[in-house]
Amino acid sequence: MAELLTVTPSDYHELASFLAGFYPESESQAFWLNNFRFWWEDNPAFSNDLERGWLLCEEGRIVGFLGSIPTCFQLGGQTMTVFNSTTWRVLPEARHQSMNLLSRLLSAARQSILFNTTPNKEVVQILKALKFQFIPGLIESRQSLVIINFENVIRSKWGNQLLAKILAPAVNLIQGMRLRKLAETGAIRVKQITEADASFDQLWLRTKDLYPTTNLRTAEIINWHCFKNQALKKVVFGCYKSEQLVGYAIFGLKSSKRHTLKILECLDLWLDPAESGQVALLIKASRRYAQTHGIDLVSFPHFNPHVDSHLSKLGLFQLKAERNEYLKANPRLETLLTSESAYFVGLQGDVGLA
Repeated sequence: MAELLTVTPSDYHELASFLAGFYPESESQAFWLNNFRFWWEDNPAFSNDLERGWLLCEEGRIVGFLGSIPTCFQLGGQTMTVFNSTTWRVLPEARHQSMNLLSRLLSAARQSILFNTTPNKEVVQILKALKFQFIPGLIESRQSLVIINFENVIRSKWGNQLLAKILAPAVNLIQGMRLRKLAETGAIRVKQITEADASFDQLWLRTKDLYPTTNLRTAEIINWHCFKNQALKKVVFGCYKSEQLVGYAIFGLKSSKRHTLKILECLDLWLDPAESGQVALLIKASRRYAQTHGIDLVSFPHFNPHVDSHLSKLGLFQLKAERNEYLKANPRLETLLTSESAYFVGLQGDVGLA
């Protein structure tokens, strides 16, 4: 019977070695050590009274791990800490004890909310059995796309190089006509952000009541999430009217191993409703970035009906995409998790954190 232990900093090197060797394609030990510091020591939501995660150990060696990343959240207008499941790894000979790890995570998060947004098919079945729910309010099946490399995108979908070469010019022409709707807004300028400053705090104070239930978006949190971990660095664009920040978008870069595409995906879109035109400008800025960085596709999930309305008016190509994003909340909190009052984006769970 494996022993169940709480992760401490003294476990980091051994745990990093375990994770680095778990799959042939796993990241290096240095990558995991960097992640541990990012998840816990550098994390504004972490405190020493929280558990980092849990180990299954047999005869002094690690045979399993499940991590917990705390993040700052606003629920019903009140600040709280929520939890995000990450990196559930168990060796085959100890798989029958995997649920012991999950039980400890459920117990640690029982008074709060637990997110799991990267489950495989087997884990989805477990989550459903434990009465996890789909994250509310997401327009689950829709995302808008800006294609950069037409041949790569078409070939990835149909697997035919000749067809891709034939269709690419026509699809390029159609998208060009659609993108004419992305008009310039003279009063607002867009720039890439490399550090969130006081203007992000000011925007958050002006707009935090738009959605009583959502992620906290202070400068400190954005700097941690976007720039603290160089291996998982985000791309951020801000919209400014004079010197005032009036909106921004956070993007993560991911590779589709199945389709061999490099995709720039919008993880968060936060706008001051007193201004207009930010979405079109952010799309144009992300498109220029993708064109100069060898990215094939820019994706904008429709996070809620408001974002859906903005994106649908711009005439971008749209794609249906299944989202397996779940949460489990303490029963006393469930009434605050409505699609009308909540705004969930691509920052839930360990997306962009692992």
